[in-house]
Amino acid sequence: AGNIDSAADVSTAILAQSIGGGGGVGGAAQTENNTKAEVNLSVAIGGSGGKGSNGGKVSLNNTGSIQTTQKQTTAIVLQSIGGGGGYAGLAQTDGNVKAKTLQLSLGGNGGEGGKGGVVELTNNGNIFAGGSAILAQSIGGGGGYAAGADSVINAAKEDDDKEKSNKSDQNYRQNHRKSTH
Repeated sequence: AGNIDSAADVSTAILAQSIGGGGGVGGAAQTENNTKAEVNLSVAIGGSGGKGSNGGKVSLNNTGSIQTTQKQTTAIVLQSIGGGGGYAGLAQTDGNVKAKTLQLSLGGNGGEGGKGGVVELTNNGNIFAGGSAILAQSIGGGGGYAAGADSVINAAKEDDDKEKSNKSDQNYRQNHRKSTH
């Protein structure tokens, strides 16, 4: 059992932590449909973020003397922190179509946050603290971010306008021929 004496600003004499890893990122999904088929179907489903892992058990048995003299110090900090949930993937469908179209976009789910673990402290030593003596925490990880979904359809208006213009020109020519003959 040793003694710890700290005179540093914003410091911690003993820090014991277990921090779980964050969940992974789900993949994005995108479809693009540029066709003149009579019927179009596009589906995009974003991947879900992974689950954050749990914080492990943190134990400390202190028998020595700890002294921190500054106001913004903590003598002993014990933390078990669960990892945050993963980020979900975006889903997007785009189309430039001239037909009956169904587009479906479903964004992925954010991953579940991990749990904080057990925190145990046995203190048989003396603690003299200018700030906080003991901070013991078990903190669960935050849930992951759920991604958005986007679906855009652009009708092929330019082709429609050309066809209407061509039909109008043909009608004009036919009518003009009839009127001049």
